[in-house]
Formats: sequence, structure tokens, C-alpha cells
Amino acid sequence: MFFDHIKHYIRGLSYFFVFCHKCIISFHSPYIRKALYIAAIISVRKAPNGKCVNPVIYDYYQEKIKSKSRKQALGAVMNKLVRIIFSVLKNNRSFVLITPEEQVALYRSKIRKVA
Repeated sequence: MFFDHIKHYIRGLSYFFVFCHKCIISFHSPYIRKALYIAAIISVRKAPNGKCVNPVIYDYYQEKIKSKSRKQALGAVMNKLVRIIFSVLKNNRSFVLITPEEQVALYRSKIRKVA
């Protein structure tokens, strides 16, 4: 029952975003945009001890700034965070931080070989 409310909330949230194939091209609500911007900045920074706050997002950001400006790369991080948030709410699972290599290995282990 609780998750029916979350699905309704997701439908309500989708009003605030304009989707284009795999990316989000605009955020209608300035409050959501500011919250995602702050979350993106925090995700790509390093802690005072030198460790990354979120190593997967940090690596993604470093990969993006090779071909884009820093603001565009931060926008890509914001899109990635939105995709993570929607995935967590839609699939009713908690977020687990894994590297892309671990994701590929997990995906390959679940594929059934046909014929």
C-alpha cells in the first residue's frame, strides 16, 4: 500500500521533469533543480581526508569533464542522480553503491543462455 503512494508520487514528480530519450532536458521546479545541483556538487567533491564522497559519481564526473565543460558535466551528474532516484522509487529497492564493472558482472550472471 505504501508503495502505491510512492508510484503516485513518481507520476506527480514527472510533471517537474521533461524527458528526452535517456536524459532529462529541463527541471520545471527551481526547488528541485537547486536540490539536485547541491546533491551533484556534494557527490563530486572530495572529503577533507582525500577520499571521494561518492567514488562512482566522481569517476563519472571526471570522465564527463574530458569532453564537456564543468557545468555541462555537473548537469550530466544531476541527470544521473535523477535516474538513480527514480530507479530506487520505481523498483522498491534500496540504493547499493557498486562500480560499473560490478554492474556488468552482475548483469552477465543473470543472463540466461538460450540455445
